[in-house]
Amino acid sequence: MKDKRFLYGVLLVNISSLLYFDILIADFRITFAIITMGAFLYLYRRTNPLLTGLVIGVTIYMLQLAYVLVKEGSLENMGFGFIPEIFFYVVYAVIFYFGVYKTRTDDLEKVFFIAMTGDFSANFFEVVLRINFFHQDFQPSQFLILFLVAVVRSLILVLILKGAQLYRLLLLKEEHESRYQRLLHMIMLLKDEMYWLEKNKVKIEESMTEAYQLFEWLKDSDRRELAHKALRVAGDIHEIKKEYDLLTRGFREVTDESLEVNQMKFSHLLQILKHTMNYEIGDRDIVIDVNYTYSEDFYTAHHYELMSVLRNLISNSIDALSGSRQGRILVAHQKIDDLHHFTVRDNGAGIEENRLREIFKPGYSTKIDYESGEINRGLGLSLVKDIVEKRFEGTVVGTSKPGMGTCFEVTIHGSMLEVAK
Repeated sequence: MKDKRFLYGVLLVNISSLLYFDILIADFRITFAIITMGAFLYLYRRTNPLLTGLVIGVTIYMLQLAYVLVKEGSLENMGFGFIPEIFFYVVYAVIFYFGVYKTRTDDLEKVFFIAMTGDFSANFFEVVLRINFFHQDFQPSQFLILFLVAVVRSLILVLILKGAQLYRLLLLKEEHESRYQRLLHMIMLLKDEMYWLEKNKVKIEESMTEAYQLFEWLKDSDRRELAHKALRVAGDIHEIKKEYDLLTRGFREVTDESLEVNQMKFSHLLQILKHTMNYEIGDRDIVIDVNYTYSEDFYTAHHYELMSVLRNLISNSIDALSGSRQGRILVAHQKIDDLHHFTVRDNGAGIEENRLREIFKPGYSTKIDYESGEINRGLGLSLVKDIVEKRFEGTVVGTSKPGMGTCFEVTIHGSMLEVAK
């Protein structure tokens, strides 16, 4: 891969050497190759500039020989007029080596002066060779033109490098935004699981207490063996509780310390939610059109809980549309007075009325994988109900018509959801 990049860079410099104009004396060309070479040396620092300069100088010389041969049909009139150009690229590479490569500088202002010095010095060296060995005329006043050429080419080089830096920053920003959204999604999933872990921990404590109470009741009776079994059960539950505490503590450390977001705009929440649900739909290899609308933006400190509510409702709709060819989901928000109304509506198969009453119960599910035999845990809608009613003191209502789809509406008072910016 390294060799390929090196060869591509040399090839690009050679191609750009074909863009030139003659100036001042015969065979003395001002090309764009030095700009391309400077950019290549700056951006690709894994190769030694001295070697690169020598290879570029020789290959450009050979390219010029081939060009003259094709154009003139012979090399009789060629002479050695292009040989000084080899030294031009070598001198430029030497100055770049000591000015940029060895100092590892990224300061474009310094790069500008180093490139300008290298450009002018390389041209100066080439002119001296032509005057002394090829007896070409060159007026001292013409060095001003070479200086201006060096300034212009170095300025173009720095502008190109600045553009490359901005492009890299743009790519990094997009990558960081993508990672940020994936991290929020992961934390949201952990928050869902933490909610159930905390809830089940209460059940574990109650079971441990009841088992110990059973031991207390039986220890003075003639059923001591049963009493000791109850005590062992209480002890086992206690050990499970300790492991549970470690698990919930680890989850809490991850979710609380890995990303501190005190409040979030609802529009930003929807953006993350849209990205997450698109990923889930794509992962299932189905086609569903999901539209998101909101009537008023607001800040909330309960974005994890609100995200969990909406995500579970949308996931429920996606499950209902898994076999549909033209699935549509509408996620809508509307604020009326001080009440926030969140609606998730789909055009799936719908739910029968006798089942609609059961959908918010933990463990209830109509979703089964007939190939594997696995049944969905049925915790999504139960989690929604718990969060809405206990965290937000709101309401969640589901309505459905078989063959037409299902709609869930969540209503939360603004004081339970909004925070000041």
